Amino acid sequence: MIYLFMTLLSVILAVIYKEYDDRYSLKRREGDFRKSRTAAVLSVLPFIAVAGFRYDVGTDYLYTYVPNFKEIANGQDSYFEWGFYLLNKVIQLYTLDYFWLFLVCAAITYIMVFDCIYRYIKDPAFGIFLFVATTSFFVSLNTTRQYMAIAFFLWALRYIKRKELGKYVVAILLGSLFHYSILIMLPLYFFCRIRYRPVAGFVIVGLSYAVTSLLRVILTGFFAQRRYGAYFDSSYDSHETAVRFLLINAAVLLFGTLCAGSSAGKSADDDETMNIYMQIQLASTVVCACSGALPLAYRIIWNFSSIQILLIPEALNRIESDGWRRFWKAAVILSFGLLTVVTVFILGEHQVIPYRTVFEK
Repeated sequence: MIYLFMTLLSVILAVIYKEYDDRYSLKRREGDFRKSRTAAVLSVLPFIAVAGFRYDVGTDYLYTYVPNFKEIANGQDSYFEWGFYLLNKVIQLYTLDYFWLFLVCAAITYIMVFDCIYRYIKDPAFGIFLFVATTSFFVSLNTTRQYMAIAFFLWALRYIKRKELGKYVVAILLGSLFHYSILIMLPLYFFCRIRYRPVAGFVIVGLSYAVTSLLRVILTGFFAQRRYGAYFDSSYDSHETAVRFLLINAAVLLFGTLCAGSSAGKSADDDETMNIYMQIQLASTVVCACSGALPLAYRIIWNFSSIQILLIPEALNRIESDGWRRFWKAAVILSFGLLTVVTVFILGEHQVIPYRTVFEK
């Protein structure tokens, strides 16, 4: 299976990176430094290759991206955000083969995602596994534009931590050039400045579920004359709460809450990072709770739940007992691994099975 091979190869390279990086930090050997950096760079290439060389993999591949690429090449109007439209036009200056669009998008997206994994996670191999096992990678094969925007959001997390509002806004605005939905992440800058309170958080989640009907009435009126309004009462509007997403996000929120209480050996900087992650996870759970009011709610949820690949490793690091840490890490691997097998490989979500390359079209 190509996805298993891709993940194993990338994880092995991440392990090599960690080995040489630790050795370099202890002994300051230049050769180890070069080897660690090389391994880190190489670890992203399997993801770029699998996403870039695919053909008809992902729901929107032939449904959206290929026909619109051809329409843009023929001078027709496109509903794409103008940044993504411009990217199509730039590629078409050199080639009319849409293969290059997917390869360039994969490179942009995964380089930013992997930069965040290596920057924020002490065990990058585990972060890479989570990127696949939380189904985020498979989501990115389906929603090419949106996950490029999500990558900009993950990149922008550093500016929340540094309290650099201007740079955060610029990063999110750049992401919105590829998918407008990422603009919903702008208020997070201020939300993440608030201290996470577990009891208040779960009360907010409960209230969000309780006011779903009222929220739907408000949103229907607000978006009546806007593009998003067309999705209300359409085939994309289920009127139902995304129960599976709610249970997963609530479980991650609870796990993070239990681990966040331990600050032994953690600096104020670590605590601030955890607070940022928890507030974003709380927002993700709130969106899940009131998802019945939102057409295409799962797409909005994907924006927020992308934080899980960073939150879960940070939460595990706060468990003081080595034995319990290994236990919960194994539980995470098993549960999310099972989630991926069932949803992606058995139920066929995102239509990434079977995998085909551009050489087979």
